[in-house]
Amino acid sequence: MKKSIVMLMVCFLVTFPAWANSQVQEDNKVLLTRIQHRFDTTLEIMKTVLQKNGFRVAHVQRCDGGLKEMGYETDKYRVIFFGRFREVREVSQKHAELIPFIPFKLLVYAEGDETVVSTLNPESLKGKVSDPGIAAKLKAWKKEFIEILEQAHKS
Repeated sequence: MKKSIVMLMVCFLVTFPAWANSQVQEDNKVLLTRIQHRFDTTLEIMKTVLQKNGFRVAHVQRCDGGLKEMGYETDKYRVIFFGRFREVREVSQKHAELIPFIPFKLLVYAEGDETVVSTLNPESLKGKVSDPGIAAKLKAWKKEFIEILEQAHKS
């Protein structure tokens, strides 16, 4: 019996994700959270949370037309382009190789009763530049993006 409990605990700890204490899932490439609000509500929450954290929403793009052509049936799929003008300008002037990634984007889409919000993990871009200053900036952005996703999750 004791051995069974130990095995159960080991299985639980091995399969229990490290990010479970947070509402944000992260890996080397993506930061993601699932929000229990309707899609339209989540879009508004994300815009508000971004603005409260000093980011500007540059554009919200519908993607359902292209998705329909690929066989997906959804009208609840948007990309929010966001950033801080000064930071976007500075990074794009010093590191042209990062221009395709900025301004950053949040993907918002409906999945069943939840709305999923995800973004590129900024630290995944570290290998594209050798500047230690930009590496520190990417790390800071990652921390901010996790905070934003956690705030949105709690809203």
